[in-house]
Amino acid sequence: KEDAFPWPLDVYPNKVICFGKDAETLARMLPHQPTQIHDTLAKALRRIPLYSPNDIMLLSPACASFDEFVSFEHRGRFFLDCVSSYEC
Repeated sequence: KEDAFPWPLDVYPNKVICFGKDAETLARMLPHQPTQIHDTLAKALRRIPLYSPNDIMLLSPACASFDEFVSFEHRGRFFLDCVSSYEC
């Protein structure tokens, strides 16, 4: 079903950052949630330094990323390389 998430996602996060070919579809599914849309995961991850150190981030894929990566392992390695440079 393309009109709602199966859980109340729009209640919890302050902002949802969507990326890839399904980004606009995901954003439409959260009409009451502030969203940002990016073409790629790399562009979305570049937003991390703009958040406060007290902000809580959940970085979780909601869809397959075959438009950008060949497999979930490829996406995972890319993600790890990107975020490993940030202090936690």
